[in-house]
Amino acid sequence: MDWDQMYIDNVLIKGNQIYSNIHGDNVHLLVSDLPGMIEMSGKLLKISRKESITAVIDNYGTIDFSEFGNSLPLDQALQESLIDYDACFICAYETTFLALKHNQDLLLFDSHARNKFGLQDSDGKSLLLKLNNLDHLYQYCCNMMAGSSQNQWFEVTGVSICIENCTDNNELLESYNQASTSNSQLSENQEKENKNSHEIIKTQENLTMHDHISPEILKSNICSNESIVIEKNNEVHIDEGITDNESDVEILSTINNFYDFKPLNTDSKRKLCIIAKIPTKKISKKITPNIHNMGPPSATKTITGDGNCLFRAISYALSNRQEFFGNVRRAIVDHLMTNTEIFRSFLQPRFITVEQHIQTLNMEENNVWGTELEILACADLLKTDIYTFYNGTWIKYSSSQINSNNCVNDQAIYLQHIGDINHYEVVTNVTQKSLLSKSITM
Repeated sequence: MDWDQMYIDNVLIKGNQIYSNIHGDNVHLLVSDLPGMIEMSGKLLKISRKESITAVIDNYGTIDFSEFGNSLPLDQALQESLIDYDACFICAYETTFLALKHNQDLLLFDSHARNKFGLQDSDGKSLLLKLNNLDHLYQYCCNMMAGSSQNQWFEVTGVSICIENCTDNNELLESYNQASTSNSQLSENQEKENKNSHEIIKTQENLTMHDHISPEILKSNICSNESIVIEKNNEVHIDEGITDNESDVEILSTINNFYDFKPLNTDSKRKLCIIAKIPTKKISKKITPNIHNMGPPSATKTITGDGNCLFRAISYALSNRQEFFGNVRRAIVDHLMTNTEIFRSFLQPRFITVEQHIQTLNMEENNVWGTELEILACADLLKTDIYTFYNGTWIKYSSSQINSNNCVNDQAIYLQHIGDINHYEVVTNVTQKSLLSKSITM
């Protein structure tokens, strides 16, 4: 069975059915609430879990993990959870996603609705990402908390699933269900004791089970699928009539995707400086040639790393000066506040309103990291695409994703995102990527 659009749609449907059955009247669902066995489509799923690890991104090495019981730095927790296990659930910000091993590959499946740029979007689709390595997974987690003024705790739980024919295990399943019922109260008491060291991260998100992954899908870097579950009045409505033409899963291969390098010219910079309310006296008249099918950056402008680097980088891209970062920050925040409903669907899961995002992160203050929401807002304000180069890939933020009818500048801003330290620099030149860059070995 291929893991194609239809298959992943069905994964979401089955996952929501399982979620509904397990969830019951509970407000939240813990990973530890998963039963040891689940009957589904004539199959018996035996689920084994590692002990959950409480983890945090400890950039400065100042956290004493001995105070929190079974706790580790996040990068170590991810590695530990995947040892001898097929996958791990990662919970944070009332969000759960899955990292899954398949042969020599590592995949990430995030069922939350995203747009084609990978940003949270209530009208978007879910994400299937082929990761380069564990560090790529770690950086994905780091990006979730970009701009946060405090440490975010994660719960990481290793999990393996064994699938058997249900007809051979009816007695086993029945005896397990009886044992589960009699032990439910004991499990609740144990759960409360485990929460003494740290509040366990809870989630209302849908949980999904996977029983096969087709190797053909591994050639794609991004697969997106739209959740087909509509929750109203605590009822879950599932559209069973999925056809190939109606599929909410879109598999996007990055093999033929390419972008051109078209940096801002002098006239464009002057116009955009006026929008951002920054001076234009220092704008360089140097002409940088356009490059078709751009590859990695070949030259960058070093930007001061003081928490304002995103806004400094945009300031430099527009005016050739970094010191107008305050003007850029104010212009972006004002644009967000003026268009709160438009940007609401792009918020991180922990935020309900744009105002909450700005106030919680102190986004109006200096030395506060900008997030992908600020990048998108800037692209919309300037009607100019912003490309960020991260982990070997160009990511495009565009006003056209806010409104497909928006007229967008044919020139763009190019930044390099250094994930290890969450820092941005301005890309001033790039290499040209050959269409035949990968050699074929027989």
